[in-house]
Amino acid sequence: RPPIFIGAGIIKYEHQIDQVAQLDTLAAVVLGSYSREQWYGNSQRGRYNVFHYDYETRAAYNAVNFENPGSETGSTYLPDQIKKLHDVGILVVVSVTALAHEDPKVVLPQMAEWALGLGADQVEIDVSCPNQGFDNLLCYDVDAVGEIIETVNIRAGRQAPKSLKVAA
Repeated sequence: RPPIFIGAGIIKYEHQIDQVAQLDTLAAVVLGSYSREQWYGNSQRGRYNVFHYDYETRAAYNAVNFENPGSETGSTYLPDQIKKLHDVGILVVVSVTALAHEDPKVVLPQMAEWALGLGADQVEIDVSCPNQGFDNLLCYDVDAVGEIIETVNIRAGRQAPKSLKVAA
């Protein structure tokens, strides 16, 4: 397989994963992001998605807030779907995030452990969402991110495959 993968954001539901399992061109897929609670996204909350490209700094900013079914619903189909993807040779990464009203130092380690417990090959810990504004991203708080990683290491093991999704 060529080293092609689909990043987090668009593949979250069973019917979408079924479609991905039929592709013979993917090496990996990032499922999610998933939050502990179901998230309805911007569109169903009467808010608009925001995307801004700063030509001077060449930086892109977004506050898209895609919906997701939450971990409880995801638990009903993800173990079988992850196995289905493994059976056709696709590596599975599950992306996890915390919602704005949640404490990410508590929720992200729980969610990382949840993702690995589903059978994911790796967990992506999203510390750039939810986007609360250009200067208010969790990934900019190095100490808090370090605490989260250490707690994930304690809960899931230091050897557990993990990555961070950060904003630049």
